[in-house]
Amino acid sequence: MLKVDNISLYYGAAQALRGVSISAEPGKVTCVLGRNGVGKTSLLRAMVGQYPISGGAIVFDGADILVEASRLTTPEPLLRTAWVKPGAFVVPYGTISAVELDLLDVMDKVVVDDWREAQSGRFGALRRHVDSGRLSAASLHAELGQIVTGVRPGRERDDERILFWHRGLAILDIAVGLAILRRAEQLDAGTMLRYRS
Repeated sequence: MLKVDNISLYYGAAQALRGVSISAEPGKVTCVLGRNGVGKTSLLRAMVGQYPISGGAIVFDGADILVEASRLTTPEPLLRTAWVKPGAFVVPYGTISAVELDLLDVMDKVVVDDWREAQSGRFGALRRHVDSGRLSAASLHAELGQIVTGVRPGRERDDERILFWHRGLAILDIAVGLAILRRAEQLDAGTMLRYRS
């Protein structure tokens, strides 16, 4: 459940929110409506931690699945480690990290689609965790393929906190590439380049 209790938010000296309370309960639809300029976006930004509130509280409790899908330009913790309760399934999805550095400290299992892919590049939700050594081959529970084939177990207990970080399966790139090649061959389009002489 998400509960916003009597929060206030300021942009400098200008007050954007004053004493706002709202709750979103499981199984119910909650809407925030209003004309332009009444604080809908400010409320959402406060709820995800993008802007600090000056009063009240925001409590996000009991979620089974937490997905971080922000599009930040600089790292900023929007998904709080404290929100990850026993049994939660966490999927950090953003290009730039929006999770706290201690997130992996509370996880029982960390799964990636492809460890080699997860280590590469400058971007990714857990890039700082890899670079700092918090996420390594030793701390990794499994790659997705290992769970699917039964080499490593998936969820073993209802209270396990599991994080799945997908960087994009290389096998999907291969499958799409093959589909493009076959279509090009059908259309007699493109140029075949030799990989080796």
